[in-house]
Amino acid sequence: MSATIGALIAHGIGKQKPGFSRALQKRLTKRLGKRGNGSDEIAFQEVYYGDVFQPKQDFYLEYAKKQRIDNKFMRGFVLDILADASMYGFPGREDAPSVYDRVHERVRDAIVALEGRVEHNAPVVVMGHSLGGHVMSNFIWDRQERWVEGDEDDNLAETDFQRLKTLASFITFGCNIPLFVTAADPYVPIQVPSPSGLLPAEWGTEKKWLNYYDPDDILGWPLTALAAADEDAADDEIAALMDPADRARFLGMVSDHTINVGWPVQSATPFSHIGYWKDKDFIKPVAAHLAALHEVVEGAG
Repeated sequence: MSATIGALIAHGIGKQKPGFSRALQKRLTKRLGKRGNGSDEIAFQEVYYGDVFQPKQDFYLEYAKKQRIDNKFMRGFVLDILADASMYGFPGREDAPSVYDRVHERVRDAIVALEGRVEHNAPVVVMGHSLGGHVMSNFIWDRQERWVEGDEDDNLAETDFQRLKTLASFITFGCNIPLFVTAADPYVPIQVPSPSGLLPAEWGTEKKWLNYYDPDDILGWPLTALAAADEDAADDEIAALMDPADRARFLGMVSDHTINVGWPVQSATPFSHIGYWKDKDFIKPVAAHLAALHEVVEGAG
């Protein structure tokens, strides 16, 4: 039996391995079961690309630790944070695919795998932790930039599903998108949900980008501040990061949610960044959101 909803889960920084979202999937499935949703109604698919980043970082760190450096644990943590982001954004060479391209090929592979497990053009919920939110936002942007303009020639997507034309929601947690998009002038956000017309009309368009962050998580940021505007700014000062129409659209689709994640000591520190995966403060609202989407899909069917 094919699932009626697909959910993509992309990881963030650190030494990730396949199965990184197993605890999250298990807890979401359990909570959805309590709501009366069967385990076969939503298909979860990991988006794994950790092995694109990690080998070279590990090689360097192994030899760096043989020299005189202190705070080796924290250095490893900082390397995970900075190196993943810098490698992803590095342009690469003309004669070889960039890390950006290699990561996006992994995203494509995950979407193709998910497509085989769900009903035709099933709604998709994309979930991205940390850098994974930025990765998935970029992948969505690249697809939407093509087909919204009428260009269906896309080497990473052959079907409407693979082009994410059925993107119903975007859930980011511990998200650091603001660290990257402030380089854009102006920042033009993706469209959530997809404007393709392939989703049930009852799902609506308001607040379908849900952003969860723990205030103690220094890598998790609110997103709505990206739409701030200073009407009193002088001509040589920054008045906004987005054009007025995009600010209004962004505020209409994005909602920030502060939560407290991690075990007691962890939750009050920057290491709360890795506490979302098992925490009920995150699991509960996400499960409710998935259940609401399922109800709409079943009603429309």
